[in-house]
Amino acid sequence: MQSRKLWQAIFSISLITFLSVAAMAQSNKNIVTLNGGRTVLYTGPRQPVAPGQVPEKAVTIYSNLGAKNSRYNGSAGVGILGRDAGQPWPEAVANGFKPAVDHVVQAIQVGLGYVSGTNEVVVALMDDDQGNPGHILHAWHVSNLPPFGSCCTLETVYDKAGIPVTGGTQYWVVVAPADPNGNTYAVWDNNISNLNGAFDNDIGSGWEGQSYQTLAAFAVYGQ
Repeated sequence: MQSRKLWQAIFSISLITFLSVAAMAQSNKNIVTLNGGRTVLYTGPRQPVAPGQVPEKAVTIYSNLGAKNSRYNGSAGVGILGRDAGQPWPEAVANGFKPAVDHVVQAIQVGLGYVSGTNEVVVALMDDDQGNPGHILHAWHVSNLPPFGSCCTLETVYDKAGIPVTGGTQYWVVVAPADPNGNTYAVWDNNISNLNGAFDNDIGSGWEGQSYQTLAAFAVYGQ
């Protein structure tokens, strides 16, 4: 499938199985991993950090973010994993959204946390290819994520010119490790209201196919 080939070419993901999980990616006793690192829970006290800022003069195209001090669930999320993160599988994650009308996407905000390894991920806006992320419309590198378990800063990526999107058409916001073969262990936090929607992930062998699951925290802004 074209979407899988494109994803693999850009992020260099190939079909390789982890040989062991002897070393966990995190040493924090308050972090619990399930499903090979794909589900991540924080059991310690909440760590407050400053909330993110909504881009100025932008309309909300899509959002599942909560109120200012509860923008997302800082205690649970899905793992964003490089191959060397100490978990059984690498992982990139995609969440789908449909703009109600035609827009130009100028900014995306995501709730992300850092566990261990290289503190850098890629956030991408992608079109849809038969229920999977298709072509990359724009991608950004994001680094210096706050520690997982904190709330409620938001990572904001911005493109002044904007990316046109069509109303009623599905698009994907994707988060992946910047180096798929590296040791990044990050978390895309769950949305605060446990809303479900279009979800897809790649654990090293291409996109798994659209399912209906709890969405990670994100918002899309523009004109």
